[in-house]
Amino acid sequence: MENTSYGYQELDAFVAGDSLKRKEIAKVLAIDDGFDACYDIGGNNMFELMEKFAFLWINLAIFK
Repeated sequence: MENTSYGYQELDAFVAGDSLKRKEIAKVLAIDDGFDACYDIGGNNMFELMEKFAFLWINLAIFK
């Protein structure tokens, strides 16, 4: 993401997946990219939930 802020708030990121090693790498990349925090929300079974959350972000970016 080019801008990790929404208004005056820094955004958090979320990771999911079954590989703990890859999630740790993703967390470091998210923080390095400017996200305020990065939370592990679980395994591969959480992908669908994350996708729905991404649609919320897209909606906010386009319509706000």
